[in-house]
Amino acid sequence: MRDESPCIIYTPSKSTFTQKLKGKRINDAIENISVFLEKCTDINSDNVSSCIFVAHSPYNPDDDPKIASEFYNEITKLFGPGVTSPMSYNYFDGKPSENTRTEWELEISDFQKALNYLNSKYPLPKYTFSAVELIISYSFNLLDPDTKSILPNQLDKSSLMVWLSRNFSCNPTIFFPFESPNQEFINYLNKFKLFSPFELRDNYLRTVKPNKAKTGFIYKGFNINK
Repeated sequence: MRDESPCIIYTPSKSTFTQKLKGKRINDAIENISVFLEKCTDINSDNVSSCIFVAHSPYNPDDDPKIASEFYNEITKLFGPGVTSPMSYNYFDGKPSENTRTEWELEISDFQKALNYLNSKYPLPKYTFSAVELIISYSFNLLDPDTKSILPNQLDKSSLMVWLSRNFSCNPTIFFPFESPNQEFINYLNKFKLFSPFELRDNYLRTVKPNKAKTGFIYKGFNINK
């Protein structure tokens, strides 16, 4: 957070990190995100902050190397060469593993082209690590879905990071500009839930306020039903 104003934050726990996106197909997930952005934020689905393609080499004998090679060649043909790096390094001697990860950091203008390609390959094959995945992120302010006005006192932008592969997941970090879980917040949250592209879990909500020394913040969970 950038300043000392209290708020309520929503983000998955460190052990969970991601949540499942609603939708059984890529188009479903994207449509749900689009509706959410249109109804609850000041951007739309075209306002992508970042767009990255990732392809993995085979990790174990069950992974067909032809699949990895096909994705690598096709993405390279579409977007040029990516940056390949080892997936890990040996703890004792520092030698890189034979398993690799290639990233293509795409121009925002290529987002739809990348999405169309991924959609054309669906359903994606099973792979130990995703044979290919598209990682996109959004940054936004929150709106009131009824009035379309930006909620006041938003000193930090909220974000949504999305992973599209065989499965669809996200990491939301939502800053609700409310000092406490009062009735005004609950009313807004109920409207927000109607359009959320992921299942909003009340136990991931926490109040945030500066500590007495103004050197950090105190995060505290609460029971929204009380």
